[in-house]
Amino acid sequence: MFKKLAISKRFSLILLIIFLITLPTMTTVMYYFFRENAIREVADKALLTLNSMESVRKYVGKELRPAVSKDQQGKFLLEGMSGFYILRKVAYNLQEVQPYYRYKQASANPLAQENKADPFEETLLMKFQENLAVKELTGLRTEGRVPLYYIARPVVADRPECMNCHSTVETAPKEQVERYGTPAGYNYVMNSVVGSNIIYVPASVPINIATRSTIMVAIVFSLLFFMLFIVINVLIRKSIIRPIENFVKVADQVSKSKFDNKFEVDTDDELKTLADSFTRLK
Repeated sequence: MFKKLAISKRFSLILLIIFLITLPTMTTVMYYFFRENAIREVADKALLTLNSMESVRKYVGKELRPAVSKDQQGKFLLEGMSGFYILRKVAYNLQEVQPYYRYKQASANPLAQENKADPFEETLLMKFQENLAVKELTGLRTEGRVPLYYIARPVVADRPECMNCHSTVETAPKEQVERYGTPAGYNYVMNSVVGSNIIYVPASVPINIATRSTIMVAIVFSLLFFMLFIVINVLIRKSIIRPIENFVKVADQVSKSKFDNKFEVDTDDELKTLADSFTRLK
Protein backbone atom coordinates (compact mmCIF):
# COMPACT_ATOMS: atom_id res chain seq x y z
CA MET A 1 0.00 0.00 0.00
CA PHE A 2 2.82 2.41 0.92
CA LYS A 3 4.55 1.80 -2.42
CA LYS A 4 1.38 2.63 -4.34
CA LEU A 5 1.09 6.12 -2.87
CA ALA A 6 2.16 9.20 -4.77
CA ILE A 7 5.46 10.75 -3.76
CA SER A 8 3.81 13.77 -2.12
CA LYS A 9 1.47 11.59 -0.07
CA ARG A 10 4.31 9.25 0.82
CA PHE A 11 6.41 12.17 2.03
CA SER A 12 3.53 13.54 4.14
CA LEU A 13 2.91 10.10 5.63
CA ILE A 14 6.58 9.77 6.59
CA LEU A 15 6.50 13.12 8.37
CA LEU A 16 3.32 12.10 10.20
CA ILE A 17 4.89 8.82 11.33
CA ILE A 18 7.92 10.74 12.61
CA PHE A 19 5.58 12.99 14.59
CA LEU A 20 3.64 10.06 16.08
CA ILE A 21 6.89 8.43 17.21
CA THR A 22 8.56 11.62 18.45
CA LEU A 23 5.64 13.07 20.42
CA PRO A 24 5.15 10.24 22.98
CA THR A 25 8.90 9.77 23.35
CA MET A 26 9.48 13.46 23.95
CA THR A 27 6.52 13.87 26.33
CA THR A 28 7.64 10.87 28.39
CA VAL A 29 11.15 12.26 28.78
CA MET A 30 9.88 15.76 29.52
CA TYR A 31 7.33 14.48 32.06
CA TYR A 32 10.08 12.64 33.93
CA PHE A 33 12.28 15.74 33.84
CA PHE A 34 9.50 18.10 34.99
CA ARG A 35 8.39 15.65 37.70
CA GLU A 36 11.89 15.22 39.12
CA ASN A 37 12.50 18.96 38.99
CA ALA A 38 9.19 19.73 40.73
CA ILE A 39 9.82 17.12 43.41
CA ARG A 40 13.29 18.56 43.94
CA GLU A 41 11.83 22.04 44.45
CA VAL A 42 9.22 20.72 46.88
CA ALA A 43 11.91 18.72 48.68
CA ASP A 44 14.04 21.86 49.08
CA LYS A 45 11.12 23.68 50.70
CA ALA A 46 10.31 20.68 52.89
CA LEU A 47 13.96 20.44 53.91
CA LEU A 48 13.98 24.11 54.84
CA THR A 49 10.89 23.57 56.99
CA LEU A 50 12.40 20.51 58.68
CA ASN A 51 15.65 22.36 59.37
CA SER A 52 13.66 25.20 60.89
CA MET A 53 11.81 22.80 63.20
CA GLU A 54 15.05 21.17 64.28
CA SER A 55 16.51 24.61 64.95
CA VAL A 56 13.58 25.28 67.26
CA ARG A 57 14.22 21.97 69.05
CA LYS A 58 17.90 22.83 69.56
CA TYR A 59 16.98 26.29 70.82
CA VAL A 60 14.59 24.79 73.36
CA GLY A 61 17.21 22.35 74.62
CA LYS A 62 20.17 24.72 74.73
CA GLU A 63 18.63 28.05 75.75
CA LEU A 64 14.91 28.13 76.48
CA ARG A 65 14.69 25.17 78.87
CA PRO A 66 17.70 26.24 81.00
CA ALA A 67 16.43 29.82 81.15
CA VAL A 68 12.88 28.83 82.12
CA SER A 69 14.02 26.24 84.66
CA LYS A 70 15.92 28.92 86.61
CA ASP A 71 12.71 30.87 87.20
CA GLN A 72 10.51 27.89 87.97
CA GLN A 73 12.37 26.83 91.13
CA GLY A 74 12.17 23.13 90.48
CA LYS A 75 8.78 23.16 88.75
CA PHE A 76 8.38 21.81 85.22
CA LEU A 77 6.64 24.24 82.89
CA LEU A 78 5.60 22.07 79.96
CA GLU A 79 4.93 25.01 77.62
CA GLY A 80 8.46 26.34 78.04
CA MET A 81 10.60 23.31 78.81
CA SER A 82 9.31 20.36 76.75
CA GLY A 83 10.84 20.24 73.28
CA PHE A 84 8.22 17.75 72.06
CA TYR A 85 5.37 19.93 73.28
CA ILE A 86 6.77 23.14 71.82
CA LEU A 87 7.51 21.55 68.45
CA ARG A 88 4.03 20.07 68.27
CA LYS A 89 2.46 23.46 68.88
CA VAL A 90 4.78 25.12 66.34
CA ALA A 91 3.77 22.43 63.82
CA TYR A 92 0.08 23.19 64.40
CA ASN A 93 0.65 26.90 63.81
CA LEU A 94 2.74 26.15 60.72
CA GLN A 95 0.02 23.97 59.25
CA GLU A 96 -2.44 26.86 59.50
CA VAL A 97 -0.38 28.91 57.04
CA GLN A 98 1.13 25.96 55.12
CA PRO A 99 -1.71 23.43 54.87
CA TYR A 100 0.20 21.30 52.34
CA TYR A 101 2.99 20.65 54.84
CA ARG A 102 2.49 18.24 57.75
CA TYR A 103 5.11 17.84 60.47
CA LYS A 104 5.08 14.94 62.89
CA GLN A 105 7.30 13.77 65.75
CA ALA A 106 6.65 10.10 65.25
CA SER A 107 7.54 7.77 68.08
CA ALA A 108 6.70 4.20 69.01
CA ASN A 109 6.53 5.26 72.69
CA PRO A 110 5.31 8.87 72.83
CA LEU A 111 3.88 10.86 75.70
CA ALA A 112 1.28 12.55 73.47
CA GLN A 113 -0.66 9.92 71.56
CA GLU A 114 -0.97 12.17 68.49
CA ASN A 115 2.76 11.47 68.04
CA LYS A 116 2.17 7.72 67.89
CA ALA A 117 3.93 6.28 64.86
CA ASP A 118 1.77 4.48 62.33
CA PRO A 119 2.97 1.24 60.66
CA PHE A 120 4.80 3.13 57.88
CA GLU A 121 6.56 5.40 60.36
CA GLU A 122 7.49 2.41 62.50
CA THR A 123 9.43 0.99 59.55
CA LEU A 124 11.36 4.25 59.32
CA LEU A 125 12.10 4.11 63.05
CA MET A 126 13.37 0.55 62.68
CA LYS A 127 15.77 1.63 59.92
CA PHE A 128 17.14 4.42 62.11
CA GLN A 129 17.47 2.08 65.10
CA GLU A 130 19.17 -0.66 63.10
CA ASN A 131 21.74 1.71 61.63
CA LEU A 132 22.64 4.78 63.68
CA ALA A 133 24.72 6.08 60.76
CA VAL A 134 21.53 6.77 58.79
CA LYS A 135 20.72 10.43 59.37
CA GLU A 136 17.96 10.99 56.83
CA LEU A 137 15.42 9.05 54.79
CA THR A 138 13.42 10.44 51.88
CA GLY A 139 10.95 9.05 49.39
CA LEU A 140 7.32 8.71 48.40
CA ARG A 141 4.66 7.33 50.69
CA THR A 142 1.98 5.90 48.42
CA GLU A 143 -0.49 4.77 51.07
CA GLY A 144 -3.84 6.53 51.09
CA ARG A 145 -5.50 8.61 48.41
CA VAL A 146 -2.75 11.19 47.99
CA PRO A 147 0.91 10.13 47.57
CA LEU A 148 3.18 11.95 50.01
CA TYR A 149 6.80 12.97 49.68
CA TYR A 150 8.55 12.71 53.04
CA ILE A 151 11.82 13.62 54.73
CA ALA A 152 12.53 11.82 58.00
CA ARG A 153 15.35 12.29 60.53
CA PRO A 154 16.01 10.37 63.73
CA VAL A 155 15.47 11.82 67.20
CA VAL A 156 18.11 10.57 69.62
CA ALA A 157 17.90 10.82 73.39
CA ASP A 158 21.39 12.30 73.65
CA ARG A 159 20.99 14.83 76.49
CA PRO A 160 20.52 14.30 80.25
CA GLU A 161 17.43 16.49 80.10
CA CYS A 162 15.77 13.87 77.90
CA MET A 163 16.27 11.20 80.55
CA ASN A 164 14.95 13.47 83.31
CA CYS A 165 11.56 13.39 81.62
CA HIS A 166 11.53 10.00 79.88
CA SER A 167 13.56 7.50 81.89
CA THR A 168 11.08 6.40 84.56
CA VAL A 169 7.75 7.64 85.88
CA GLU A 170 9.31 8.16 89.33
CA THR A 171 11.95 10.59 88.05
CA ALA A 172 9.67 12.40 85.58
CA PRO A 173 8.29 15.83 86.48
CA LYS A 174 4.97 15.50 88.27
CA GLU A 175 3.41 18.16 86.03
CA GLN A 176 4.19 15.95 83.04
CA VAL A 177 2.79 12.83 84.71
CA GLU A 178 -0.39 14.65 85.70
CA ARG A 179 -0.99 15.81 82.12
CA TYR A 180 -0.03 12.68 80.16
CA GLY A 181 -0.33 9.88 82.70
CA THR A 182 1.97 6.86 82.87
CA PRO A 183 0.99 4.47 80.02
CA ALA A 184 3.67 5.64 77.57
CA GLY A 185 6.57 7.99 77.03
CA TYR A 186 9.01 6.43 79.49
CA ASN A 187 11.83 3.87 79.69
CA TYR A 188 13.93 5.70 77.10
CA VAL A 189 17.55 4.58 76.78
CA MET A 190 20.35 7.12 76.58
CA ASN A 191 21.81 7.61 73.06
CA SER A 192 19.05 5.54 71.45
CA VAL A 193 16.66 6.50 68.65
CA VAL A 194 13.35 7.31 70.34
CA GLY A 195 11.51 8.94 67.46
CA SER A 196 11.69 10.63 64.09
CA ASN A 197 11.00 14.14 62.88
CA ILE A 198 9.05 13.77 59.63
CA ILE A 199 7.81 16.38 57.19
CA TYR A 200 5.14 15.33 54.69
CA VAL A 201 4.31 17.14 51.45
CA PRO A 202 1.59 15.94 49.03
CA ALA A 203 3.32 14.52 45.97
CA SER A 204 0.25 15.44 43.93
CA VAL A 205 1.60 19.00 43.87
CA PRO A 206 4.79 18.21 41.90
CA ILE A 207 2.94 15.58 39.84
CA ASN A 208 0.29 18.14 38.81
CA ILE A 209 3.01 20.67 37.99
CA ALA A 210 4.81 18.09 35.86
CA THR A 211 1.59 17.08 34.11
CA ARG A 212 0.62 20.67 33.25
CA SER A 213 4.13 21.47 32.03
CA THR A 214 4.22 18.33 29.88
CA ILE A 215 0.83 19.13 28.33
CA MET A 216 2.00 22.65 27.48
CA VAL A 217 5.20 21.32 25.88
CA ALA A 218 3.20 18.74 23.89
CA ILE A 219 0.82 21.44 22.62
CA VAL A 220 3.66 23.79 21.64
CA PHE A 221 5.58 20.94 20.00
CA SER A 222 2.49 19.85 18.03
CA LEU A 223 1.82 23.40 16.81
CA LEU A 224 5.45 23.89 15.78
CA PHE A 225 5.52 20.51 14.06
CA PHE A 226 2.41 21.20 12.00
CA MET A 227 3.70 24.65 11.09
CA LEU A 228 6.96 23.07 9.92
CA PHE A 229 4.95 20.31 8.26
CA ILE A 230 3.10 22.87 6.13
CA VAL A 231 6.26 24.87 5.33
CA ILE A 232 8.29 21.78 4.45
CA ASN A 233 5.47 20.37 2.35
CA VAL A 234 5.17 23.61 0.40
CA LEU A 235 8.93 23.92 -0.15
CA ILE A 236 9.47 20.24 -1.02
CA ARG A 237 6.46 20.18 -3.29
CA LYS A 238 7.60 23.29 -5.12
CA SER A 239 11.31 22.47 -5.42
CA ILE A 240 11.33 18.67 -5.77
CA ILE A 241 7.98 16.97 -6.16
CA ARG A 242 6.55 19.22 -8.89
CA PRO A 243 9.68 18.98 -11.09
CA ILE A 244 9.61 15.20 -10.71
CA GLU A 245 5.91 15.12 -11.59
CA ASN A 246 6.74 17.26 -14.64
CA PHE A 247 9.49 14.79 -15.63
CA VAL A 248 7.00 11.94 -15.38
CA LYS A 249 4.44 13.81 -17.50
CA VAL A 250 6.95 14.81 -20.22
CA ALA A 251 8.56 11.34 -20.26
CA ASP A 252 5.13 9.77 -20.72
CA GLN A 253 4.40 12.10 -23.62
CA VAL A 254 7.82 11.41 -25.20
CA SER A 255 7.14 7.67 -24.97
CA LYS A 256 4.05 8.36 -27.11
CA SER A 257 6.12 10.20 -29.76
CA LYS A 258 5.12 13.66 -28.55
CA PHE A 259 8.39 15.60 -28.55
CA ASP A 260 7.07 19.16 -28.19
CA ASN A 261 7.22 19.29 -24.36
CA LYS A 262 10.45 20.19 -22.63
CA PHE A 263 12.08 19.12 -19.37
CA GLU A 264 12.21 22.51 -17.65
CA VAL A 265 13.86 23.10 -14.22
CA ASP A 266 14.53 26.48 -12.60
CA THR A 267 17.22 25.24 -10.24
CA ASP A 268 20.87 24.49 -10.91
CA ASP A 269 21.27 21.19 -9.06
CA GLU A 270 20.82 17.45 -9.58
CA LEU A 271 17.35 18.04 -11.00
CA LYS A 272 18.87 20.32 -13.65
CA THR A 273 21.36 17.58 -14.56
CA LEU A 274 18.51 15.09 -14.76
CA ALA A 275 16.49 17.44 -16.98
CA ASP A 276 19.43 17.92 -19.37
CA SER A 277 19.94 14.16 -19.51
CA PHE A 278 16.28 13.60 -20.37
CA THR A 279 16.49 16.31 -23.04
CA ARG A 280 19.50 14.63 -24.69
CA LEU A 281 17.76 11.26 -24.43
CA LYS A 282 14.68 12.72 -26.16
